[in-house]
Amino acid sequence: MPASPGAAGTRVKALGWGLIAVIVLAGAELCAVLVERLAEPLMDNPVAAQAFGLIPDLDSYEMMSPTVGRHWVLRPGYGRDSSDIAREKAESGRELGAAAARQGATSGMRLEINEQGFKGGPLDPLHRRSRILVLGDSVTFGYAGIDYVRAFETGLRQRSLDVEVVNGGVEGYAIRNHLLELDRYLALDPDMVAILIGWNDLFALTGSEGTLWQRFATGRMADKAVRYLEFRSTSAVERAQALRDKPKRVDATASDLRRYAELRPAFLDRLERLANAFAGSGAQVVLLTLPGLYRADLEPTAEALRLGHLPAFTDNPMVLAVLAEGYNRAVAQLGRRHGWRVVDTAAWAEAKLVPPENFFIDSVHMTGAAYAMLGEFLAGELADQVHGLPQSAGGGKGP
Repeated sequence: MPASPGAAGTRVKALGWGLIAVIVLAGAELCAVLVERLAEPLMDNPVAAQAFGLIPDLDSYEMMSPTVGRHWVLRPGYGRDSSDIAREKAESGRELGAAAARQGATSGMRLEINEQGFKGGPLDPLHRRSRILVLGDSVTFGYAGIDYVRAFETGLRQRSLDVEVVNGGVEGYAIRNHLLELDRYLALDPDMVAILIGWNDLFALTGSEGTLWQRFATGRMADKAVRYLEFRSTSAVERAQALRDKPKRVDATASDLRRYAELRPAFLDRLERLANAFAGSGAQVVLLTLPGLYRADLEPTAEALRLGHLPAFTDNPMVLAVLAEGYNRAVAQLGRRHGWRVVDTAAWAEAKLVPPENFFIDSVHMTGAAYAMLGEFLAGELADQVHGLPQSAGGGKGP
């Protein structure tokens, strides 16, 4: 029996509306793709970044890059007592930063930034010793006068290896920031580059990575829009306090843990680009895994829960632990694929920093004593490789 004209008309209308919906969604996706491609280079413009309010909350020893938006560097020639820095951070409401600065204040340490813009004393302009550059974020930067980089250098010298170790850590840096400084790093002509980076990239995830939503530019841009609105509506201090004070819920069987464990974040490609650039310059590349307070195979104690902070998208410490473990596996695979040495500092921390809450002041930053232990561990692990470095690698070239 043939369909009535009314029923046929209804089907035609439904198909028409469906076609319109598909066209609208396809148009929205196309627009999102274009915006996504244009947004990153646009926000790299310092004028555009300032217009959109993308200005980080910097310390007195940091300054904005005059040429790139959303990017900062250490202030060359800076010098100040750690007690003053701790007081400055506390007065501005940055209690987490103040707690970190007090690690150096208890020992009367000073924070020194050399004229080349790296933490520590002046570099040898003649490059008469082998030079090792260590790149990272606040974990590598450490505290005033206290960091694992200096302990690493001390450990090497105790092994009769007189080398120059440069601390390339900067608080808040993601892999993107180090790529922006690549020319400056290559100008140092390092013989070896060790990289411990990734925490800020992990904390910047939205939580929807690995889902169908994230496969579409529309979904990714929507997540970024929400993150941007949160950034503009709260201060850096408020965001840090929220991450620290957020109630935590431990769930080792959460359904999303498997997705996070299998996640391969896009920023791993940036890490590969960074390391490849150094390898191409002739430097030996060493990748370090991320040690942290939380472990997927260990239920955190009440003290560990009190100390730790989590990404904004979760209240489950196991999520951060699983993300870090997955990232560390990817780092190890990257090293094997290129023939770069990988030092599993995460495994070392799990074995030596026990219980972890005695050696971490939050989810990612260690105590001063733990940093000293890490530096000594790295010296022991890498002494054989450092011994093979040329003792006069620079040929008279300056930094």
